[in-house]
Amino acid sequence: MAQDSDLLTAVREELLPDVSELGFQLVAQDQSDSFDNATVTLEAGDVCLLIVRERSQVFVDFGSVAKPGLWFDSTVVFDFLGIARDGGFHSTDTTAVLRGLSSLLRAFWPEIKSRFGRDTFARTESALTTLRNAKAAERLGYQ
Repeated sequence: MAQDSDLLTAVREELLPDVSELGFQLVAQDQSDSFDNATVTLEAGDVCLLIVRERSQVFVDFGSVAKPGLWFDSTVVFDFLGIARDGGFHSTDTTAVLRGLSSLLRAFWPEIKSRFGRDTFARTESALTTLRNAKAAERLGYQ
């Protein structure tokens, strides 16, 4: 699928079939006329995903139904889960992002589901916030 195609169509055709066993459902989507920006929000149980295309750059944020509207960038989530310190999903290649996300979800679903659950998200939020702030300080040269 071309990188300039509709984000919702790409999610429906490339991501959802690969993670169908996880039960993700579309809960919101928005397509802007400006800069080809778009968002797709998915949920499976307590886990929320926000897939964003902004000025052709596609990225993924993670959240929990325990705190609607609170999102953590995939770079922070990768570090938190011990996958990669500087990993994450950020690319102009929508297909690559969705395939990578599919692989991550299938491989780490029990851990993600556990960490983003209603009963555990307060601890996860605290750890992710601390990590996000430390990464920001490091990028800005404060560490």
